[in-house]
Amino acid sequence: MINELVDELYGTAVLPNGLNLGEVDVRDYNENEWIVLFFIPAAFTWVCPTEFNAIKSKYDEFEELNTVVWGISTDGIEVQRKWVQEAFGFLPFPFVTDRNWTLSALFGCLNEDEGVSYRCTVILDGNHRIRHYSINDNNVGREIGEILRLIKAFKESDSSGQVAQCGWCPGQEMITPGE
Repeated sequence: MINELVDELYGTAVLPNGLNLGEVDVRDYNENEWIVLFFIPAAFTWVCPTEFNAIKSKYDEFEELNTVVWGISTDGIEVQRKWVQEAFGFLPFPFVTDRNWTLSALFGCLNEDEGVSYRCTVILDGNHRIRHYSINDNNVGREIGEILRLIKAFKESDSSGQVAQCGWCPGQEMITPGE
C-alpha cells in the first residue's frame, strides 16, 4: 500500500467551517497539498470526539504544512452533520460519509462485523501517493502530534534527500544515507 497512487477518492461530506453538505475529491488538490485520511468508527462515541477536538485544536499546524484532513466514518451524512453541530459547532476539515463502506474497504480498515471502520490513518503526499498507513483498535485514540511529526519528516526528507532517524523532530539533524 505504501507509495500506491490514490487518484480516485471522493465522497459526500459535511464541509469545513459550517454544516453545509458537498463533495470532496482528491483531484481537487494540487501537488503542493497533502491529505490526511482520518477514519473513525462512529459519531456519538467516546474516543472519536477527543481525536477530532485534537485535530481541530492543531488545525493551524496542518494548514502551515499545506495539509488538509478528511475525517471519515461509516455514519450517514445527516448523523455526521448532527454530531458536528452538537459536539463541535463546526470542524475546520471535511467530514466524509462512508455509509457504503467503499473507503473503509479500499484501505483495509473495515470492521464488517460492526459496520464501522477501525481507527485508520493514511497520509497522502502532494502526488496522492500513500506515505503512511496505520490502523489500530478502536479502543485507543491516536496522537495527533505524531501525525504532524510524520508529515514534517516526510517533507524534510523529500526536500533534503536525507532520512529521519527514530524520534526525529523538526530542527534536528537528519541522516545522510551512505555516510
